[in-house]
Amino acid sequence: MTTFGLTLLDFTITSNKFVMVDGIDEVKQRLDSNLQFFAGEWFLDQRLGMPYYEKVLGQKPRIAVIQNVFRDGILQTNGVTGTSDPILDFDSPTRTLSVEAQVTCEAGVFYYESEFVV
Repeated sequence: MTTFGLTLLDFTITSNKFVMVDGIDEVKQRLDSNLQFFAGEWFLDQRLGMPYYEKVLGQKPRIAVIQNVFRDGILQTNGVTGTSDPILDFDSPTRTLSVEAQVTCEAGVFYYESEFVV
């Protein structure tokens, strides 16, 4: 997997105004964007993105493989310097994968949580 070089979002809307974010909030936005980005999705560089089709989606993928995919995706996000092993929880009826991890970045440490429909 290639290091993500995209900064898709570095602002938020507060009181109907665009506000630039930095530090932990900027890294959280990058992380959300990068982990939702499918490999091959961007026509200018199809090496970027998460290998969802190849390693996550499908019939009974192994949890260790998925955990490695998310750990790599987190670590390859610009600004991230370390992470704990992601904790995964799959809800079969809704096909929702919850991902939780402690993430270290240049600005500090934060707890990341997100859900993905797989």
